[in-house]
Amino acid sequence: PGGRRKAPREAAETRWSGPWGKMFGLPSDTMNIGIPKEVVAQEARVALVPESVGSLVKSGVRVTVESGAGLAAGFADEAYQKAGASLGDAGDVY
Repeated sequence: PGGRRKAPREAAETRWSGPWGKMFGLPSDTMNIGIPKEVVAQEARVALVPESVGSLVKSGVRVTVESGAGLAAGFADEAYQKAGASLGDAGDVY
């Protein structure tokens, strides 16, 4: 209905213009990262710290952290939320 349609190449360049699209060949508006909780006993590592999550979120990436994923490493769920991540359960991060 009216208006000029973008040529396929022009549309692709617009869609793939985000920083993650350039780096990985993916559109940044669809990049999702899930951070699961470790399941091995005595494991205190976490895949990303809140500071790194904040950088990714600012770049347009959606980050979902499993509730409690950072507790053993000293990072509360609230720190991830403050950095811009969503909290979820195991099903949300995989």
